[in-house]
Amino acid sequence: MSSENLPQSPERAESPQRRKPRVAVVFGGRSSEHGISVVTAGAVM
Repeated sequence: MSSENLPQSPERAESPQRRKPRVAVVFGGRSSEHGISVVTAGAVM
């Protein structure tokens, strides 16, 4: 079976304008402001 006959994966099926970027949120390091970091990360998501 050639790759021409395979269904497209969801990533390839969508147009580039409609794809959402993948984003990583890094938070919660050891500091006196740990709680603020956690709350801010929750607001971003």
